[in-house]
Formats: sequence, structure tokens, C-alpha cells
Amino acid sequence: MVLSVVGGIAAGVVMPDPRWSLIAAIVLTGATIGMAIGLLWSRRRSWAEDFWPPRIPTRTKGERMMRNMRVLAYLLVLVAPVLLGLAAWSLREARGEWSTSVLIVLVAVAYAGGGIGMLRDVRRAQQGMTPRPEDSRHPEDTRATAADGWRPLGPRAARSDAAAAMPLWTVLALLAVQLPTFLPKTGGPLPAPLFLGLLVFAAVIFIVLRLRAPQVEVHVERRRVRVRGREVGWDQVTTALLRSAPPWEGVPRTLVLVLGDDDRLRAPVVLRDHEALSLSEAETRILTDVIDASAIAIPRAKEDPRGKFSAQLFPTNLEKDTARAMVLHPPTMHDPVPTPT
Repeated sequence: MVLSVVGGIAAGVVMPDPRWSLIAAIVLTGATIGMAIGLLWSRRRSWAEDFWPPRIPTRTKGERMMRNMRVLAYLLVLVAPVLLGLAAWSLREARGEWSTSVLIVLVAVAYAGGGIGMLRDVRRAQQGMTPRPEDSRHPEDTRATAADGWRPLGPRAARSDAAAAMPLWTVLALLAVQLPTFLPKTGGPLPAPLFLGLLVFAAVIFIVLRLRAPQVEVHVERRRVRVRGREVGWDQVTTALLRSAPPWEGVPRTLVLVLGDDDRLRAPVVLRDHEALSLSEAETRILTDVIDASAIAIPRAKEDPRGKFSAQLFPTNLEKDTARAMVLHPPTMHDPVPTPT
């Protein structure tokens, strides 16, 4: 794979020369093929394995999605040497103007990094598909109660929110591909206003994701829930939603139970983090006490006061008994979630 990248860059450098253009095209083609061969070899656990893994029929949507992610990752990585060759050719043709070449290199690095990251995630997910004893054991209770009586209830739900924001990252990647079209042909790799704008945009995304993943705290004696400084009583909790990332079965996923009131309180509590249980036994008891004392029910629309169509109008909401069952026995990757996500 490294030789393929070097070959792609070298081909781009000599391609403008008519004497070497044909050879450069052949080298660039070989670099692309070499990258594909390197990717296939990287799937081996050892050299003793067969070249291509045995065909296993897909049985779940999760397995089909992993296969599609693997194909997409291959395509992303295969484009990298071509883009690097294009960057080298653009740098030579531009005669010192390197802004477009730098952007093309950044896109190539982003594609290759994204593809390699996806392959790593797919491999990790495949390894996690085998049930592990620790996935059924509650972790130790390491989150201590503060002096004022408040204690955290599980970890932050940041990983689930990052996965839910995947469409946003896809749009940003597509915009990155189009950036060279809008940039001027003079100046640095990025004009100062555009560079500052991208920094501000990235900072806003980071802040939004952090705000969507607050730390939920409970006060057992006062029977209160606190999120970002806002408190409500346990009996004021009226809604419960179950978020799953990814939403399909057959792959390790993160489950988040989101509690809410009649106003705008949203308290996300992580039940499983990549299949591993996130709550200790003490935290599980506290969360079930919160649900038992709550007034959780599926909302009713004004046009449907009897709640005849509540299940269709609010498909992601849980009943009180269902929410309690989710806390006591969070679904594994082989179990269906009770609501669409």
C-alpha cells in the first residue's frame, strides 16, 4: 500500500512530460491495483489463511451493512493514490501555485484515513459479534457521590451522538471535495476568511455534540434529576425514548435511554456502550427507581385525546413498563429494539 502511494505520486510528477506520460499512466493504474491487493492482504489474520475468506451468507441487516461499509472503505482508499497523482500533476502544471494541490492532498488523506478507519471499525465489530462474558456483567460503581448528594448516572452519551451525526460528516466530506472549485487560484491553500469560517463551523459542531451529550445526575434523597443545572423531580419525568446506534441488529451497538419531562428536559442515559453494559448495579437500581416513580407514558396528540394513534404518532416513545424492562435487561445486538430508531 505504501509503494502504491509512492507510485501514484511519482506518476503524477512525470505525467505532464510527453516522454513519460504513457508510462506514468501505466504506473498510476498499477498503483491503484496494488492498493486493492494490499487491502485484500490486510484482511488476513495470518499468512496461513486463505487469500479470500470463505463466503458466509448474510443473515442479518447488520452483516449486510458491514459488507457495504467494507466496500465503501475500499473505494475510499483506492481513490487515494489517484488523488495524490493528480495533486502532483497539478503542482507541476501550476508552476508554483500549490493551493489546489494542497487541498487535493488533504482530500486524499481524508479519504484514505476514513477508509482505513471504517475497515478498522468493521473488523472490531466482527470481533465483537462473538458474545463476551463481560458484556453481561455490570461494571464496577466508580462514579462517586459528591458532597452535595448529586452523583452521575452513567457515562456521557457522546459516542452515540457522534454516530447519529454521521450524515453531517458525509455532507462535510462532500463539501471538502468541492472546495478546490471555489478557491481562487492565488494565495495560500485556504483564504483567511474561509479558513476562519471552517474553524468556527467545526467549533459549533463540537459544541452542539457536547450539548447533546450532557452528564445526567441524580439526587437519591431528594429524588431529583439534574441535567446541565436544570432539576426536575422523579415524578415529573413523563417520556422515555430508546436510541440505538447503529439501529440495525447483528452488530455491536450503543443503546441510550432518553428521559424527558413535559418541558424541554432531555436526560440521555447510556445502557450499553458497544454491547458492554454501562451502568453499575447500583446505578441500575437508581434508574429503575426513577422510572417507577415517574409518570412515563406515550404522549397523546391534541387531535387524538384517547391515544388511539399514539403508537403511530410517537413510534420512538416507550411505555413505563417497557422502559423499566430496557433498564433491567438492555437488548443485545441480536435482540430487536422495541421501537424503530
